[in-house]
Amino acid sequence: MTARLLGPDDALLWRALWAEAQAEVPGAFACRPQDSDADSPGAVAARRASVRPFVWELADAEAAVACALWCRDGDPVRAERRGWVEAVFVRRHVRGRGIAGRLLAALIEDARAHGIVELWLEVGRGNAAALSAYVRAGFTPATVPAARAGELAMRRRLDA
Repeated sequence: MTARLLGPDDALLWRALWAEAQAEVPGAFACRPQDSDADSPGAVAARRASVRPFVWELADAEAAVACALWCRDGDPVRAERRGWVEAVFVRRHVRGRGIAGRLLAALIEDARAHGIVELWLEVGRGNAAALSAYVRAGFTPATVPAARAGELAMRRRLDA
């Protein structure tokens, strides 16, 4: 299996994976406050332009089985060094095989290669499988509250 960065030709693949994720876990991938209309249009556009979507594929079957994406922080002052894991989704039939961990490792290396020294994410407190995967990938609970009720903010330093 391999992880690769999605390109413009992968739009349909990304939409299919994203739709499956949203149908399975409605509301799990909601926007953060940085995406609100209170942000300047330039800040929102810059943040969206920094999104780095990955897909994990089974090389022999050439079937996408998981996806993840990260982007730079919406705050222009922090954007050079801080990023956010926006989504991680593994299709149900391949869960439990360590794919989320390998996909997170590829995402972390890409973020590091782009100068990110700290990745943040928010995860539902009741999502035991995701919490476990994030802890195994080196994320720790943050001391700041999550933007949404029922979620936990987590972070990982990449320069240590």
